[in-house]
Amino acid sequence: SCLGNAQSGSEPSASRSATPAGPIDKNGMENENSDVLRERLAELNERLGSSEENGDSALLHYNSGWIHQRLGEAEAARESYRRAISNSGDDDRVRGLALWNLGVMMHAEAREQAGKQAFDEAENKLDESEQVYKEALATLGGNQVLGRNLEAVFADRERIQAMKELMEKLEQQQKEAQQKTREALQKQQESSTSGTQKDQQQARDATQEASKSVQNFRDNLEKSQAPQEMRQPAE
Repeated sequence: SCLGNAQSGSEPSASRSATPAGPIDKNGMENENSDVLRERLAELNERLGSSEENGDSALLHYNSGWIHQRLGEAEAARESYRRAISNSGDDDRVRGLALWNLGVMMHAEAREQAGKQAFDEAENKLDESEQVYKEALATLGGNQVLGRNLEAVFADRERIQAMKELMEKLEQQQKEAQQKTREALQKQQESSTSGTQKDQQQARDATQEASKSVQNFRDNLEKSQAPQEMRQPAE
């Protein structure tokens, strides 16, 4: 039966900042392998063919969405959750849980975009995720784990802003390093032509300054490539 109580995922640890809701009346589905999950999915699809008039379709669509999400089939999961919402009627539980997991998926997409340094797209997805999380919270009447997912959105938004600022700083430092390197080369050429002590010292100073700028850029670039606090949602 798909008429049991809603089960949420385990509470997120330090490395799990966006926890999805589990299947409704899961009957062990969370521990099953992909082959068994696909068998469950086929059963749900068969039941959906005869459930449109008995009120079970929202629950079945929700559990189908959960299985698709677990299998990494994002588009199919989104479609199932949307159908669960559209068929939920007065069932706030199904509607709220479907919104919850849609929010988790949007949240994961935001982190993926941030990892690609597509920061504007990441921020847009975070905005969408925030709105859906809030709607889910309002529908479910509050939920501690879901509330922490929403807090993770705010934290991720701050991290993305910090990453954007770092990349802008890196771009500026790269330009400065390139300019100082060009100046150092020019000074070296002038020194080799004139041969004066003053020109030679200026060439050495320019070369040293260029080396510092290049090293500064490399150090900050290495920091920017270190693992960021943009963690994937828990499964």
